[in-house]
Amino acid sequence: MNAEQILTALNTPHHNYDSLRKRITISTSRAELLDALTRSQGLIARNILIYVVVDRCETAAVPVLVTWLDSEDTKIKQSAAEGLEKLGEAGTGAILFAYLMDTGKSLGIRGALIGGLGTTGYRPAIPLLTALLGDPEPAIRGAAAWSLSIMGASESLAEIRRTLAKELDFGYPTWAMEHAITTLTIIDQAQKAGNRDTTLSLLRLALKSEASAQRGAAAWALGQLGDKEAIASLKQALRREKYACFVAQRMKEALTAIKQATGSN
Repeated sequence: MNAEQILTALNTPHHNYDSLRKRITISTSRAELLDALTRSQGLIARNILIYVVVDRCETAAVPVLVTWLDSEDTKIKQSAAEGLEKLGEAGTGAILFAYLMDTGKSLGIRGALIGGLGTTGYRPAIPLLTALLGDPEPAIRGAAAWSLSIMGASESLAEIRRTLAKELDFGYPTWAMEHAITTLTIIDQAQKAGNRDTTLSLLRLALKSEASAQRGAAAWALGQLGDKEAIASLKQALRREKYACFVAQRMKEALTAIKQATGSN
């Protein structure tokens, strides 16, 4: 489909938008998709195209989504923030941080921006995210814990444990903190192992986890380790990674970091 066909289809009422989304995903070139995304209007059309760019991990769509963060429509703004969170392109971390610092954001937008700080691996946000573990809103506490886990921020492990001990919401915040503790404990143990083989073994195992946060955190830690023995495991994990764009991004970054550190191909 070309951009005109996509926009015409999106502006025509459908009984099955999911089928249309799949057709656009399969049959559209990157250039036509980005053209349609840039020219799209309205929440339904933009939401569907955001789903498509996330399905395809089209990080080239990031500049368009960033402009939508300034939309006067709160729902479009939130959709853009959620799309940027799922894409996890590292260069947007500072932008998301700046938007989060502005006041007056809705709860949904704040949650997406906080999640995006984790998926983009924006480590300067770790002190803020750790502080947000004490936010009055349960959704924000949960988002902060999840974000810290994705980044492998083991320095926040003690604070997450303290926060969980007094957490009264046994829904999302508790779930996110428990999962964060599991992920960050693995990263902490690997970093403190004092033995290269043990460290590699722990992180390679985490790369195979069903939890996206563990896979992303392990990829980051392997990149920091800079050991060429991790290249094969990262390449294999990247081939398996089909559902989380941000995890694939961290794996690619780790491979680049290791190759640069070791001079490997």
